[in-house]
Amino acid sequence: MKHRYPAAALLLCLSATTVSAQSLYLPRGTSADLSKTEGNQSFHLPGTWAPSRVVCIYRMRDLTLPAAGRKIQSLALRRDGLKTSTYKAHKWKLTLRLSARGVDRPGSAVGESFAALHGSDESVVVNARLIDWPQMPKPAQPPAPFVPLVKFDKPFVLGQGQDLCIDMLSEEPTNQRAFAYWYVDAEAFDQSKTRGTAASYGKACPTSFKIAALSPPLDGETPLRIRGLTGMSSQSGVLGLLWLGVSKDKLGPLKLPFEMSSLGASGCRLYIAPLFGMVTQGQGGDPLGELRYDLPIPGARPVLAGTRLYAQIFAADPKHNLLGMRASPYLSIKLGQTDKPLGARLFYHGGPTLSDQPTATRDMGIVLRLD
Repeated sequence: MKHRYPAAALLLCLSATTVSAQSLYLPRGTSADLSKTEGNQSFHLPGTWAPSRVVCIYRMRDLTLPAAGRKIQSLALRRDGLKTSTYKAHKWKLTLRLSARGVDRPGSAVGESFAALHGSDESVVVNARLIDWPQMPKPAQPPAPFVPLVKFDKPFVLGQGQDLCIDMLSEEPTNQRAFAYWYVDAEAFDQSKTRGTAASYGKACPTSFKIAALSPPLDGETPLRIRGLTGMSSQSGVLGLLWLGVSKDKLGPLKLPFEMSSLGASGCRLYIAPLFGMVTQGQGGDPLGELRYDLPIPGARPVLAGTRLYAQIFAADPKHNLLGMRASPYLSIKLGQTDKPLGARLFYHGGPTLSDQPTATRDMGIVLRLD
């Protein structure tokens, strides 16, 4: 069928294309087009009877952006389209902070604090604004429309090769408490089938300490994360040496585990054959005496999938023995399988009093439209 006004039809198509090109739909890295498809998860936003803070790290570094960066001037959310309940209309205060410069990749981001998740260009783009959260029935054909739309007080510029941190603080208006559920659409990423495993074994010293690891999928960017909890507090921070190897049976002619009494460490054992060592110093005054090691895994290489590694940490403790050290049990680590980099990670805290420490972490992101 011919259009009566072909020029007008062409302009209409160009206009629609321009609007679509201007909008960014998050999270990225999914097989579905979230502008037209319902997410596979939901998240409660804003809080109920109490403030809540949600920080999402979105993978954006693969975007082709102009040299001057991409200017973002608004954010839109949508209700979860699969819940049967009709959402109650209410007002809630919202503060939005955005940052990108120096933000960790989603798979590398750790929720030690909300402040640490942000980049150096952190900007408050909406400050305690009262937002109308409308009453919205379940859509006949999900997804729901992007409502509410929150326009920024000032634009934010996302640069090339940067990931995006979006920080949403929801607070109830003064003297207007309302028990109101409003679940927003979200997309979760399941990497359970491609993650590796890690387990600790043995007792290395009479007074040992815990060691643990997170073995990620082989995505070319997420590190192998090893932690030791020594329980020693030091003003200057605990000094620790991580040994990493591929054998727990022999160290040259020596059979493992090796009893270290002859070295001045009575009752302590070396469980692995070291091939690589890494020294770190914990944070001064940390009551847990935590030692942190983040080891890059070179590329998403299938040949490394399922590789077995062994790790053990030795921490300086002059009071423990003549050698002046304590040892952890050893870790048996199996590397994961190849997978795509994580598309988003979410950090959350909700309750009567909020702190800077997230209480939950999820491999997911709230579905957003940015313009």
